[in-house]
Amino acid sequence: MVLFYLLTRDGAGKGFPPWEAASIVANATNAPVYGCLETYFGHGIVGGRLSSLEMSGVKAGEMGLRILRGAKPSDIPQSGQGTILNLFDWRELKRWGISEDRLPLESIVRFKTPSFWEVLRWYIIAAILLIGFGYGFISLLLVQRKRLRQ
Repeated sequence: MVLFYLLTRDGAGKGFPPWEAASIVANATNAPVYGCLETYFGHGIVGGRLSSLEMSGVKAGEMGLRILRGAKPSDIPQSGQGTILNLFDWRELKRWGISEDRLPLESIVRFKTPSFWEVLRWYIIAAILLIGFGYGFISLLLVQRKRLRQ
């Protein structure tokens, strides 16, 4: 297992956007890569307990709104609750053979490709019922025909 935290420059001094560095590390390793920031998500990491910049922005916006409505900044409790997500990439879980059952409760799994059954379940059920109804109706007509001939 690899835990990727932050890399912005390599040994030669070349700069990288953090998500690009996470992608390079994930492609180069033969073990699952976990991260700590949501910005790495979708770039080769399996996921993990990720700090969400989006949710941090939402929290900051809510605090700003409260201040604009007249609340004193000192009266607003500072909390990071809701800014950390258990977020996992389904493609990477499959790549590394990690079962979704092993994930923490309330985990969010993204990029999941639905199965044939999940996509077409109701169409398949409707087709089976329609075919069954058709066969039943035809059987009923054949029995009726036989009785009429007798």
